[in-house]
Amino acid sequence: MRNKQFIAALTLGLIPKSYDFLFSGSVHTEVNVLKIGPVTIVMVPGEIVPELGLRIKALYGPKTQVWSLANDEIGYILVDEKFQAPLFKYERTMSLGPKTGSLIMRDLKQLAPEKRDGK
Repeated sequence: MRNKQFIAALTLGLIPKSYDFLFSGSVHTEVNVLKIGPVTIVMVPGEIVPELGLRIKALYGPKTQVWSLANDEIGYILVDEKFQAPLFKYERTMSLGPKTGSLIMRDLKQLAPEKRDGK
């Protein structure tokens, strides 16, 4: 959690505080991967930019669906290296911080079939 506006909203009670956040300063959420036949459904807890969606599809294959706002709403999830781009000025104000995209990708890579199969 690096968004000062979100931290202020938590402090004022406008956003419910989680017990973990009080001690770690981080937000705990989840990503999910569901495989049904040849289709893989990847669920992320916020609104991702198209570039991140394309990275997810490249990781999981052409028959991948990416569902945003699944199980949680942590705001916009941006590609780290473009977080400060003028194009994303508004989205930055509604994002947990510049590392959110890479943290989501890190966890999705751990759930990728190659990792699970030991390849």
